[in-house]
Amino acid sequence: MLPPAESCSPSSPSWQKPSRTSCKSAGSAAFIGLSWTCLLVPAVFSSPEKKEGPVWKKMVEVQSLLVADVVGGAKSTAQKSSLKHLSQLWKENPGLVDQYVGTLLSLDPSPVTLAMLGVCLDFCTAQKEKATIEKHKSVLMSKTKPQQHILDRSSSFLRHVSHSDCFLPDLGSNSGPQSVRHGYRKSHRKPLKANNVQLAEEAVQAMKNLAKQCSDPSAVQDIVTHLFNILGGSEGKLTVVAQKMCVLSGISSCSHHSVSGTSSQTLSSAVAVMFIPYLQQEVHEGTLVHAVSVLSQWSSRLTVEVPSALLDWLKKAFTLKTSTSSVRHAYLQTLLGAFRGPSLCFIQTK
Repeated sequence: MLPPAESCSPSSPSWQKPSRTSCKSAGSAAFIGLSWTCLLVPAVFSSPEKKEGPVWKKMVEVQSLLVADVVGGAKSTAQKSSLKHLSQLWKENPGLVDQYVGTLLSLDPSPVTLAMLGVCLDFCTAQKEKATIEKHKSVLMSKTKPQQHILDRSSSFLRHVSHSDCFLPDLGSNSGPQSVRHGYRKSHRKPLKANNVQLAEEAVQAMKNLAKQCSDPSAVQDIVTHLFNILGGSEGKLTVVAQKMCVLSGISSCSHHSVSGTSSQTLSSAVAVMFIPYLQQEVHEGTLVHAVSVLSQWSSRLTVEVPSALLDWLKKAFTLKTSTSSVRHAYLQTLLGAFRGPSLCFIQTK
């Protein structure tokens, strides 16, 4: 049995919990433990049959925890030394890194294993072992958000993940625009309505990142329509202001799409008009201001003309009782963004 690394807290040994926060003391102790295990592996697991079963899995799991602590808290010299020990171990034992990757993927999903997997793929990339990478190409799923140092060490793994790989767990063999639609719905629908503020904010950012890579107008419009349906109560009435705000922010994220040309004008016009029914029935001032600011983001992408329905609504909006000074100011910002260039000529003709 390996000795436990020094704890970050008296009641939680760092080597036992994959969700713990690494600290310097744990990182230093993990460095020593990892160096020791690199000597144990070739001596104890010398034959192929010994590299199977619960004992071997436990060894790889413990090494993964130690690597996570090292990259999270040890000094840079200790990190480099640890990675050198692992690289030397794999160089001296051909095929061993392949067994490591296979074992890591057979363990219970955990963000901590990503760090070790990243180290393995770094080694495979450096040694040009593409066959090993392709053989084990997979996506590790976890409900726990990885810490930043885990993601940093996992960059090699993430570099080999394609869009279709991200959606495969939910969609089977679907790909293309349809997978983007379903990926948004399945991955971000519930987080956007979550009571956990951090989770909702991360979902909004994730939608923005995905939108930037989407150039299919029908996919973006389908997602925005789905989000407006949620605002309208298609999945239960939203009674908490924060939930409405997050869904509106999700619509805002979609405005960062990569659609261009006339398709972008058509998409922006369609989405801008979708705001009207919601703005007509919303009475909460803060939510109205946020909704109009999101409308402003979409209307600023109008390049040719402003939809007549939106123009009529903007004329009426300033006269409503719900249009306080803050709401009117938000509408003015929308006007400034919408009417410029060719679209300004359009209003002159009206």
